Amino acid sequence: MASKRTYRRKQGYKVHTLTTVLLLCSLHIRKTSGAQNLLGFLYQERSIMKRIHRFLPFYRCSDLVAQTLMDHNGSVLSVAFHQSLPLLALGGANKQVLVYDIYTLTLKKILNQPMVVHSVIFHPSLPLLATAGNDKKVHVYDVYTWHLKTTLIEDINCIHSIAFHPNLSLLAFSGLSNKIFVYDIHSWTLKKTLYNESKGTRSISFHPHLPLLAAGGIDQKLYVYNIHTWTLIKTFKNHNKCITSVVFHENLSLLATGGLDNQVHTYDIIAWKRRSIPTNHCRGIGCIAFDPSLPLLVTCGGSNRVHVYDLHMLSLKKTFLVKSQAVHSLGLHPHLPMLAIGGSRNLHVYKLD
Repeated sequence: MASKRTYRRKQGYKVHTLTTVLLLCSLHIRKTSGAQNLLGFLYQERSIMKRIHRFLPFYRCSDLVAQTLMDHNGSVLSVAFHQSLPLLALGGANKQVLVYDIYTLTLKKILNQPMVVHSVIFHPSLPLLATAGNDKKVHVYDVYTWHLKTTLIEDINCIHSIAFHPNLSLLAFSGLSNKIFVYDIHSWTLKKTLYNESKGTRSISFHPHLPLLAAGGIDQKLYVYNIHTWTLIKTFKNHNKCITSVVFHENLSLLATGGLDNQVHTYDIIAWKRRSIPTNHCRGIGCIAFDPSLPLLVTCGGSNRVHVYDLHMLSLKKTFLVKSQAVHSLGLHPHLPMLAIGGSRNLHVYKLD
């Protein structure tokens, strides 16, 4: 009886999902008289995509207590979810970018790269995937066709970080250099080069709504730029070792940094007041990420533990023990309760409660 009820419940979810999608599509077609491309419309209208995601088959995600994807034969150095499409991308030491369907967790596409991949990222609203690593180039792909759209080359050694701005049509990347290169994604021309005192910038992040770019790296300093005036507006030095990860919160006015000194600092970007989170790491912090909808911060480092911290209480909320020698990267889905963790050889996918 239980299995029958489960089967009926799953079938009900499928019907509900299909009905919702068809209803939204019919409303759009009636509104536009078929003048616009429906798929492009869904890309542009995030609110509709969020409503669709709300009714997608969550029973598949409920089974993701600890699923391991073993298609990657090397350290997974970067993980990224697409905001609108059900795509998950990862890159790392095996010189490949693997793209998965997040509902079936099946391998959808393999993009071979010249060298080790340090960063993969989807554009928040456009069908673009950018990858970069030891080959000193940024490769941009169209996720409709998976064709290479463009390649960006600058005078820089290994590229560690890429960032898209969701509204200002900008792509920035940085690496083993004191420069941050910012490109216009319509013309694919260099728009600005930003400078700092660091010999290497390990992580950069755009604020999703404000004209701010944050960067941190080897010199242990956090740099904050205004990208309307292209000026450096804030500099902080609160880490004792290299800053490895910088990230803005999607909805809260928060900026966080993590470093090899096992410290995590958060900044109120209005008053620029700093708060430190006491962490449980002992081998350095490699990556941090905010939960998009909740006041939670997820951290990982040189061990097999991933910690989730409550930003209100500044306390540890949950710990994931990953079957890996070390954890190198992590990513949170923008709408679904999914956490992807990149380990020494595999990708681990969890459901967040």
